Amino acid sequence: MVYSNGIRDHALIQMNEDDSWQKPTRVTHDNWEVEACPEHGPAIAIDAKNRTHLAWFTLGDTRQGIFYAQTDDFGKIVSTPVTLGNIERLPSHADVIALDQRVVIVWKEFDGEQSSLHIKESHDRGISWLDKTTDLKSSSQNSHPKLVSNNKDIFLSWTSADKGHQIIKL
Repeated sequence: MVYSNGIRDHALIQMNEDDSWQKPTRVTHDNWEVEACPEHGPAIAIDAKNRTHLAWFTLGDTRQGIFYAQTDDFGKIVSTPVTLGNIERLPSHADVIALDQRVVIVWKEFDGEQSSLHIKESHDRGISWLDKTTDLKSSSQNSHPKLVSNNKDIFLSWTSADKGHQIIKL
């Protein structure tokens, strides 16, 4: 959403039973003032119990980098944002997925020579997190990581010029 003074922050919007839209609820307060459309889009996943899991990038006055937060009431109360990645390695393009109690977040970092993928995983709907190790790295052109599910398992999809398209079961 674009707020006053060109502030770019995220909001959730929900449809009513009569197919009309509710007023958007602001869920981030990073105060990123930019006269452009940021290229880093947010990611969202809603689990089976309607907890909304959010991951986003910001260069705001309040915080900078990529972050994760969650809400159980569609944005009225949002958890304190958790920093993802190493800001010195340009963390970017986070994706999030939820399957049953499991929540997985993936993002990309760049150390000046190569991109690497990083994963956090929760088995309790985003309450506690484990850092998962990955050897996925590339010094060639590469895509943004994407998470997909077949409603049984979660998979990571990533393409790089040197290794091609990889789909990895997490």
